[in-house]
Amino acid sequence: MNEKGFHIFSGSCAACHQVNGEGNNHYPSLFHNTATGGDNPDNLIATILFGLSRTVNDVPTFMPAFGPNASFTDRLSDKDVADVSNYVLSHFGNGKVQVTAADVLRVREGGEKPALAEIAPFIVPAIVVVVILLALIVAVFVARSRRRPAHA
Repeated sequence: MNEKGFHIFSGSCAACHQVNGEGNNHYPSLFHNTATGGDNPDNLIATILFGLSRTVNDVPTFMPAFGPNASFTDRLSDKDVADVSNYVLSHFGNGKVQVTAADVLRVREGGEKPALAEIAPFIVPAIVVVVILLALIVAVFVARSRRRPAHA
């Protein structure tokens, strides 16, 4: 059993989602819903980190955030979020899915970065290298053309 995940769930989640994960009139059941039943845990991770606010049957429902916007005492580390996610998935959802602290960090930082953002730090150095290479090529051609005698 995931002892750490159980303790986090018991202290932070069970009051609303119930110990058995069945939820109540305001909070959904955790059994195979869209956040816990799929193959991708990002929705579950994001919900834990950032909370949510929704209205069901004209009744507003709020789930607090446990990530960076949570009060200091409610904030969970990436490892804590992974532990509680794995507890929830193994008991109420798709137990084949595993969440790591690295998964949580990726979601916390906004998800996968676009390719351009990944290569951005290398663009300026690459341009500098290309300019230097072009300058060297031009210098070599100029030097060669000066060494050749002019034909009459």
